[in-house]
Amino acid sequence: MGVLNWTIVSDKSKVAGVFSVSDEQIKAAMRLLLERLKVFVEPSAAVGLAVVLFDQDFRHECEEKAAAAGTDTWRIGIVLSGGNTTVEAMAGFFGSGTKDETTQRAQSKQGVFGDTVAENVAG
Repeated sequence: MGVLNWTIVSDKSKVAGVFSVSDEQIKAAMRLLLERLKVFVEPSAAVGLAVVLFDQDFRHECEEKAAAAGTDTWRIGIVLSGGNTTVEAMAGFFGSGTKDETTQRAQSKQGVFGDTVAENVAG
């Protein structure tokens, strides 16, 4: 994490808390998005939803903020972004496909001058 990012993340006036979820919880959030909303996102894009669904500290904080505001609900927005993955990687993520198909990265593509022009970082 760079100096600029750390300056923002460590400023308590800008960040109220840091929450975490497990890989399995992220997968569950991805599955929910894919099955119910037909939205294809990469794992990191599903972390926000996983926190809302599974992190009890976050849920408790929401309840406290709602109560302080004199309501029993608190509106939350979750940004879903990115599709920086492949269908093969997603199949492997959810347990289908072979190991060779789903876990190995594709080779970089070489440009006309021998430089790397693309790499499949999602596979």
